[in-house]
Amino acid sequence: LYRKFNMDGLNDYCQMVIKTSHHKQHEILLMMAYIGRPEGWETMSNPIHIPIALSADFIERIQLACNTKLPPACKDKVHPKACLFNTTLDKARLIIDISIRPEKGPHGEERIVTINKHQKHQQAQDHTIKVPWIQLPKMLQMLNSVMSEYEYTPVDLQSS
Repeated sequence: LYRKFNMDGLNDYCQMVIKTSHHKQHEILLMMAYIGRPEGWETMSNPIHIPIALSADFIERIQLACNTKLPPACKDKVHPKACLFNTTLDKARLIIDISIRPEKGPHGEERIVTINKHQKHQQAQDHTIKVPWIQLPKMLQMLNSVMSEYEYTPVDLQSS
């Protein structure tokens, strides 16, 4: 099961891939971001693996971020380092932080949703994906689409 879509923002040309897969004998929801460069598409960050068992909780947090009422963007310039929204999913040995912050880029300021995943009690590398806030509803739609298709796919075909 696989979805690929553009998530262009004000400052970057980006694509995101959401698919189901296996990692260390567990079924996972895999999210990868690619950024457009003059030479071609380049992986923007480490992929985020979310166990299928936690995917509903993760999607619920993304839905919460999508539905939150934010102050007008013109006020973002007053507090450029301020966090406009933050939520944390802390289950099993996994911590996923979702935050919305204004970031300055070469073409101006825009709100960026940062999804950061790390393991409890491990010094493992963090996995982070940044998505333009304006593209968050599209990302939520694709996550829901992959997971609803996953639910109706026979078990022997789910990770193909």
